[in-house]
Amino acid sequence: MLQTAQRTTKLKRKKRASASLGEAAADKTAAPHERFLEAFRWMLLARTLEEKLVSLYRGGQITGGVYIGKGQEAVSVACGLFLEKGDIFAPLIRDQAGRSAFGEPLVDVTRTYLGSRLGPMRGRDGNIHRGHPRDNELAMISHLGAMVSVTVGTLMAKRFRGEKNFVGLSCIGEGGMQAGAFHEGMNIAAVEQVPLVIVATANLRAMIWWNGPSDTGSKVTVWTEPILPRAWM
Repeated sequence: MLQTAQRTTKLKRKKRASASLGEAAADKTAAPHERFLEAFRWMLLARTLEEKLVSLYRGGQITGGVYIGKGQEAVSVACGLFLEKGDIFAPLIRDQAGRSAFGEPLVDVTRTYLGSRLGPMRGRDGNIHRGHPRDNELAMISHLGAMVSVTVGTLMAKRFRGEKNFVGLSCIGEGGMQAGAFHEGMNIAAVEQVPLVIVATANLRAMIWWNGPSDTGSKVTVWTEPILPRAWM
């Protein structure tokens, strides 16, 4: 994805730099090996952060749950890196790497997990349902397929305002793709012809998914791997 998802020169726009990793994140014309190193830094940072969050959860310092993106950091960070200022990002619960690469401050992550009123959600929402709508990072909805429609609606609003040269990216898993809301959002995107990008990750984290229409008596596949309580590995 890092090799093929090149944006055209006309669409190149400077993205805000991250204070933690310097100006590398703002340079969209860096050499390929520099982009790979940048991606690896974000992946390593996300993995380290999430491991610390799991430790805090197991120590009783976090209420609710901790859902980590271990194993899918690469595709997530590629999404965050190639989105630019003005683009819309709708990450899911396992997209910390992409969130960080897109510009989410780490302090906002920890504040939200710890329920601090200084966080972006002011301690009023679940630790994974955080976002920065003013910075085009949408807060996640539990009904994962619904984020596609939200992204489409945001793209339409930008078009109504006369904005140009933007895209919206919404993440989804193989389980969320079975939801009716996902297909409704895709239909709206097709009808309105909005610049929507869907990144589907088959991470096998769905509780149940179908191999075919249920009214035909097709097999229902149930995920039977043991689930760690709340802190998913």
